[in-house]
Amino acid sequence: MNSRISETEDREEDNAALIDDLLDGASSSFDSIAASASSYGSKVRISGEAGVAFFAGELNTQFPNDEYRVDEARLFVEAEVAPNVYFSPSLFLFNRDK
Repeated sequence: MNSRISETEDREEDNAALIDDLLDGASSSFDSIAASASSYGSKVRISGEAGVAFFAGELNTQFPNDEYRVDEARLFVEAEVAPNVYFSPSLFLFNRDK
């Protein structure tokens, strides 16, 4: 019985040492990933465009009042995620036609 208890304790010590080694390796790999990501993800470009138009119509039209309205509005984001690889989504904030 004593030999089994000592074997179990030895295994626990070995497992604890393995876990410590894995955690040390994981933190260094996370640091290298963060360093490589920070060199590419440090610049983000946010831009937009909008169109304003004057709408005038008669009473039975879509625009019965004479008014300036936003015709279209878009928002763009551009970020470099790797060398020569960019993430560039766009968001249509307003589109009169749709």
